[in-house]
Amino acid sequence: MKNDYILEVNNLKTYFKQPKRKLFKKTEYLKAVNGVNFKVRKGEVFGLVGESGCGKSTTGQTIVKLIQATDGEIIFNGKDILKLKNRDLKELRRNIQIIFQDPYSSLNPKKRIGWILEEPLKNYDYKNTRKRKEKVCEMLEIAGFSKEFYNRYPHELSGGQRQRIIILHALMLNPQLVISDEAVSALDVSVQAQILNLMKRLQNEFNLTYIFISHDLNVVYYISDRIAVMYFGEIVEIADVEELYNNPLHPYTKALLSAIPKIDKTTGKKRIILKGDVPDPLNPPEGCPFHTRCPNVMEICKNKKPEMIENLNKHKVMCHLYQK
Repeated sequence: MKNDYILEVNNLKTYFKQPKRKLFKKTEYLKAVNGVNFKVRKGEVFGLVGESGCGKSTTGQTIVKLIQATDGEIIFNGKDILKLKNRDLKELRRNIQIIFQDPYSSLNPKKRIGWILEEPLKNYDYKNTRKRKEKVCEMLEIAGFSKEFYNRYPHELSGGQRQRIIILHALMLNPQLVISDEAVSALDVSVQAQILNLMKRLQNEFNLTYIFISHDLNVVYYISDRIAVMYFGEIVEIADVEELYNNPLHPYTKALLSAIPKIDKTTGKKRIILKGDVPDPLNPPEGCPFHTRCPNVMEICKNKKPEMIENLNKHKVMCHLYQK
């Protein structure tokens, strides 16, 4: 692995065994993540986008081992996460943190903010109570809070304030990689901007690397350096943010981008309405998984799965339209 990559995901698969409805029926598996490959550079924001149910959140939770992977490799700083034992996993928890979508359900409603932020410190190097409190007050100040918030409860905070506390909780141990799983999707647009600006500022201050998971393409465009587009458990396109938005290649990516509300309506670009049904995850189609909805479908798409190819702009796409 090259030195500038902090994370490398190779052929990652996460399948969920389904309960049998009939005694002699064959066991079925829901293939939530089905052969995902990508690399994340140190210090970048890597966006992961797609429709609900495409597997992007499952990918993020598999990386931090909240969900057990079925197969593949997750190489973090040269070590395969999936092969780590309990002792090594504790160090992994320090270096990879995750921010969830709903801040209120992520906070213990019976505990004060100070106690919540001190909790990760207790399990590592901060055994001294005074030093833990000093660290928490320092982090609160960085996020724009006064020291009074140390003794407040989660229900006394607004949604944006709770989300900032969740971000601070993820950063208490100075991690190297932070996975943001729909961290701003439940917030108002004005509050989203505040949270995104905070995340960008903290990235510079703490030298962070983000994997930013979202279905909101405007948000991903604002914060990301590179973007991967997921569909039906697979990545179908990867490119730098400007390259992807200005020159999308995959028909699915084009449809997603056409759905973004635009202030300037003089561009002449029309909304692409996808027809057809989303495939059954328990009975995936042969060939390209997108062929049941693709406006450019060809006969080969129904029988043969395309390979991921890369052009001169380091723009990767998995589509028969670009196969030689």
